[in-house]
Amino acid sequence: MLKMKKNEDVTKEQLQEELEKTKEELSVQKWASEKTSIGLNDFLKDLQENNQSLLELNKLKDDFLAVTTHELKTPLMPIKSQAQLLFAGDYGELNQEQKKAVEMIVRNVDILNTLTGEVLDIVRIKSNKLTLVLEMVDLGSIVTDTVNNFKPLAEKNHITLSLSMLPEIPQMKLDKLKIEQAMNNFLDNAIKFTPENGKISIGVTKSDDEVTVSVKDTGIGMKVETIPQLFTPFFQVDNSVTRKYRGTGLGLPIAKGIIEAHGGKLWAESAGEGRGSTFIFTVP
Repeated sequence: MLKMKKNEDVTKEQLQEELEKTKEELSVQKWASEKTSIGLNDFLKDLQENNQSLLELNKLKDDFLAVTTHELKTPLMPIKSQAQLLFAGDYGELNQEQKKAVEMIVRNVDILNTLTGEVLDIVRIKSNKLTLVLEMVDLGSIVTDTVNNFKPLAEKNHITLSLSMLPEIPQMKLDKLKIEQAMNNFLDNAIKFTPENGKISIGVTKSDDEVTVSVKDTGIGMKVETIPQLFTPFFQVDNSVTRKYRGTGLGLPIAKGIIEAHGGKLWAESAGEGRGSTFIFTVP
């Protein structure tokens, strides 16, 4: 643009020249703006298409897992049944070595059965197809029974298991089997990662509109930054530490899906590695 200086005359030709320059600059800016707009629109379109492709691939993966896991699960029951009949001597007496071999078959069939069940649960949770059978149940009794069921395993590992529960826990509308499954996952996880002579404390409290259950252990703990990843399927806190423990990394994600399906919340707390962990969930 032409700058007017004091006491300086501007000729008609100079003014016309400046106007032409201005028009040219505006034309370039308009062209650049149009190109930028076109580029942005193309980018957004590509982004939407890529996102849709990822969603389709994710659904395809979930469908594949569901079908494959179901097909794997189907033959496990007859394998186990026949192995049990074999062990019982229905097909002839077995010596001790043969019995040990059959016991190993049954034990590994159970492991596979648990794994396929967990994968199916994750697929249902991710696709919002987890079905709840709701009924009025005593959450306090569920927690108490679960703790009692795990006491022999805790004693075997020299771990103290204690329960603290308020007496006025009301009956609640829950899926009893699913809540039992979640509690099993919490206690199994706590025992697995708590060393000998450790302690696991289970607490049940009630507020105005919800019941809170906590499972606190004196186990290996975790880095604070890894806590959000705990509920990601197949995630392991630290392979160098946890590789000696068997597990799929599906227990906590399944528990989270179950609690959230009930309208509750689940979270974890830890002061750091070697300082234990606490898992807390609420249900309304």
